Amino acid sequence: AEKLNNLKVITGTKADTALIDTFNPDVVVNATGSKPLLPPIKGLLDVIDKEGSKVHSIFGLISNIDDFTEFSNKKVAVIGGGAVGLDVVEYFSERGSDVTIVEMMPILGKDLDMITRLSMMDIIEKNHVDVQTETALTEVAADHFKVKHDGVDAEIPFDYGFVCLGMRPERPLMEELAAYGKEKQIEIV
Repeated sequence: AEKLNNLKVITGTKADTALIDTFNPDVVVNATGSKPLLPPIKGLLDVIDKEGSKVHSIFGLISNIDDFTEFSNKKVAVIGGGAVGLDVVEYFSERGSDVTIVEMMPILGKDLDMITRLSMMDIIEKNHVDVQTETALTEVAADHFKVKHDGVDAEIPFDYGFVCLGMRPERPLMEELAAYGKEKQIEIV
């Protein structure tokens, strides 16, 4: 990026339309990231990504990846069978952890391309991952998830628990950018 003459990188600065306007842009790309989707499930917000907690989002895993050093004989429970949840399953199951994945839908990885999905299913089978589909998370506790399948309640104990229920965009400037783009006749992406 530093070698490109037509790209200016600014870090440590909060963007606003006044700053953006100084560049006289033709196009503005709003790539401000996303946050984990955390529905109002009992106990979830009390424990997820808190200091000393065993319950993490994907950001909690990534931010503290060096803290996860023990894998053998560790029970790992992953809520969410999409791409992010499957990444967590792969990470821990390939390192010897005892992994359970819970998904509300009838299949895992329904939004993945076929090749990636087949590869993930091979990893799940090879590493003996416990797959619980058509199962809903009902409560989060410090050391277990409460789930429901076919009207039956169950608990899934864990050493490490991960809630990977998708992401939602984090776009704090979008309304302001839309108005700016309309006023200046600039494309906002």
